[in-house]
Amino acid sequence: MKIVSITELPSDLEGLINDSEIEGFAFINRLASEWVNHLNRFDNTGEFVSLRQACITYCT
Repeated sequence: MKIVSITELPSDLEGLINDSEIEGFAFINRLASEWVNHLNRFDNTGEFVSLRQACITYCT
């Protein structure tokens, strides 16, 4: 596994957002919205976003 910093979210995230909202989950859409609006880029000490295929996790 390779760990790297990202400067943008994956371009195919929209499908995951749609699927998650159908299932009643809003956190992926919120993650994307906050990222685009520079409200949360997970760039503070101890924060990260983990992206792997169609799986996103985030920790603060």
